[in-house]
Amino acid sequence: MYALTMLLTKRHALFLTINAALIFVNFHIWGYNPDGESRDVTRNKLPRSAYNYENETGHPRSGTDAEQDIDPAPELTAPSGRGYIRKTTGSDRRSRDVISLWRARHRNDSVNVRPTVDVYVTPTEWKSGATESAGLRRSYNVPSIERTYLVDCARLLANDLNEIRKAEQVMSQRPKVPIYEETYQDWLRDCRNFRRMRGYVEVPLTPEEERFPLAFSIAMYRDVESTERLLRAIYRPNNFYCIHIDTKSSLIVHRTVQALAACFDNVWIASHLDKIKWGDVSVLLPEINCMRDLVRYHRKWKYFINLTGQEFPLRTNYELARIAEIFNGSNDIAGSISRMDKDRVNYHWTHRWSKRYQQTIFYNTYLRKGPPPFNLTFFKGELHGLFSRKMVEYIVESDIAKKYLEWCWDTGHPSEHYWNTLNYNTHVAAPGGYIGSLEVADRYSHHPIIRVKNWVGLYSNRTCQGKVVRGICVYGVRDVPWLADRPEMFANKFHLTYQHLGYDCLEELHRNRTKLKDNLPFDTSFYKNIPTVRYSRKDGL
Repeated sequence: MYALTMLLTKRHALFLTINAALIFVNFHIWGYNPDGESRDVTRNKLPRSAYNYENETGHPRSGTDAEQDIDPAPELTAPSGRGYIRKTTGSDRRSRDVISLWRARHRNDSVNVRPTVDVYVTPTEWKSGATESAGLRRSYNVPSIERTYLVDCARLLANDLNEIRKAEQVMSQRPKVPIYEETYQDWLRDCRNFRRMRGYVEVPLTPEEERFPLAFSIAMYRDVESTERLLRAIYRPNNFYCIHIDTKSSLIVHRTVQALAACFDNVWIASHLDKIKWGDVSVLLPEINCMRDLVRYHRKWKYFINLTGQEFPLRTNYELARIAEIFNGSNDIAGSISRMDKDRVNYHWTHRWSKRYQQTIFYNTYLRKGPPPFNLTFFKGELHGLFSRKMVEYIVESDIAKKYLEWCWDTGHPSEHYWNTLNYNTHVAAPGGYIGSLEVADRYSHHPIIRVKNWVGLYSNRTCQGKVVRGICVYGVRDVPWLADRPEMFANKFHLTYQHLGYDCLEELHRNRTKLKDNLPFDTSFYKNIPTVRYSRKDGL
């Protein structure tokens, strides 16, 4: 009897030990969520509802809502060579106080559906809404970013050949090592420390930026570091940022960008993601998906700019706001009749498997299409542009734009003629559309102000100093001095690991110019004489 009792006691103790272990695993490894959803904290995986998809109210989850699903990690440490955490100084503390006060003052302007308390804001600061924005801007110190000590960027940007040769030698001996997604996931466990470590600007630096908020979309496929550095360069808390991730991207890219968006109130993943195939309508859909999100959920922005993860701004956010203000309701969308390839709209196009090339190709079926709706004349241009708010609403909501998009579904490269055609057909009255000479528009379409892109042998006589990929110049260090003096808003394109010191020096120049705030010299006369400003409808705002 005694032996039986001892055996039962040992089994009971073993049962309790196993239960205790399971409870420990559930709470400390998989995490606990009051909403009843589990998550893997150790690998930074979020449930679907935290991935900025729509919540139970029909609205996208905000960044801070998703951030609450990630347990904070200990103090982050940056690997050698990329990024660093500075010691907290008096100026750092003052900058954080300014961030808190600005967010408190604009607490009712938050893009979140449900009100949330920011990690910087204390209850006392939350009530201090009377602080003047001008005082906040003056007190805020623009954070520095990691500098390139391997070369002298000032000399490189001045086209010093000796410094350029030195940079080329350094890059051959020390190739670029990207910041891995796992490193980003580790950093993003502590959002406040991540924003501070990476040098994000968290207060509008000028009155122009504050009264003229912008909206951006970023279409990306890989290279999280390129996307994050682009976001850092254009980020302001009063702007809006929609990121579209190609569904072909790896899971770790999706998870990392998801965690990045969760660290900001005004950054989110597009509510619908598409698989992008070169040449067909899927190239156009990331922009339209983000436009729909912006029109549906956010009402504060004035202009929309669509980007890719392989671009970098040549103008500061202050200059971007000033340029958008000069457009005053006009669009900067390139369009040309003479450049239009009629086969792209006269026949049905589709993808099929090629035995010859052993891959899927986009090809012309030579099956005739019917005429376009609304007697539209076709214009060829670029996918990217500067869109007024009412033009975005027109693209998303008007019957004309919807029917034309449906007609374009099986055309060739609709991303190069869809909104270009809408913008230049005056009888459809697209807000901010072009109404001037078509010859002037044709000349301007080669070099629109929205971005500098070197199509080798087509629209530019300049020799590419980097490498050429599918007819487009991928910029290297010898291109950067030329880019530094260009008037365009963005430069396309860069590859993360290709001659990276050129990109690094351009980024350093951009941050140094950002620190000048509104003391930065800015000549408005050039932008006032752009054809799309002078000869467009001024009804887009």
